[in-house]
Amino acid sequence: MRLHHNEDMSLTDYENRVFGKAANWRTAAVKIDKELQICECLDVWTDVGGTVTASADATYFREGTTSAKLVLDTTLATGMVAYDTGSLADNDLSGGDYTHMAFEVRAKVAIAAGDFQIGLDDSATFNTAYGAGVRFVDVPAVPAFTTADPWYTVCVPLSGVAGVSGQLALTSVSSLGIWAIADQTGIENELYLDNFRLLRILPTGDEEITVPTIHSVGNTNGDTSRIDFLIFPFESSRLSSNAMPLAVELIPFRAAGTDAAQAGQWSSADAEQGHIELDAGDYLDDAPRSYTALAIKRATELTGVQKLCLEVVE
Repeated sequence: MRLHHNEDMSLTDYENRVFGKAANWRTAAVKIDKELQICECLDVWTDVGGTVTASADATYFREGTTSAKLVLDTTLATGMVAYDTGSLADNDLSGGDYTHMAFEVRAKVAIAAGDFQIGLDDSATFNTAYGAGVRFVDVPAVPAFTTADPWYTVCVPLSGVAGVSGQLALTSVSSLGIWAIADQTGIENELYLDNFRLLRILPTGDEEITVPTIHSVGNTNGDTSRIDFLIFPFESSRLSSNAMPLAVELIPFRAAGTDAAQAGQWSSADAEQGHIELDAGDYLDDAPRSYTALAIKRATELTGVQKLCLEVVE
């Protein structure tokens, strides 16, 4: 059923008024209305030498034609690994325009949460002294790549707190790098990095939609699509969207069982419910669903005033 309603009124408010929905129905919504690629990883990153060898790899990449490849030998302990000062968009984070940073990772050996940190610097020359004007964000646990999961998308929230984790204090992002926090001695690893993006993701509602810090959905090698993943706070009864500003593919999932307690406990083994193709200007009709998670796939990032809006109801 296609609903026509005042754009100033949410779909939920409209349905409550027209259909008299029960007051105990819960809603969750999300808006993605800002997106900007800051590093395409076409350049060879500057490595620390000796323990790390950097190159631009044309075999394994997600965006453009190459990724940033970093070969870490067994003598690397902790400290600066490599950095990039080229091809970055110079962006002000202090205005609150962005809430998350997303990027692609491929690892030969699994890394634990916090083993590495990504540093953002407002200097055109990355400062290799830890904490000296650089703001760091933890890289979450990343499994070793497999044929089924060759890449992982990391999406980490940006922080406004003071100190080395206060990325939102930066008035620009002119360079970025990667830092080894945990001792890597004895570990021979290969890290591939690609497609660093800034996003503003705003969840609202009775219970908030979750943006997981890592996922692997459709992340095949050479697929340049942007894919963002959302976990619903409950098993959905209805799912709807505003008109899409550009063509997107919605990839919905539901928990492996029918128990509502599994809602939000998404994994890559869960049942996929079929892809939904929406062209620019299309929107998703409000209809019964049983989803617990959703991936949004698109060919390009949002520009200007474009926004993606989704609402889920239980």
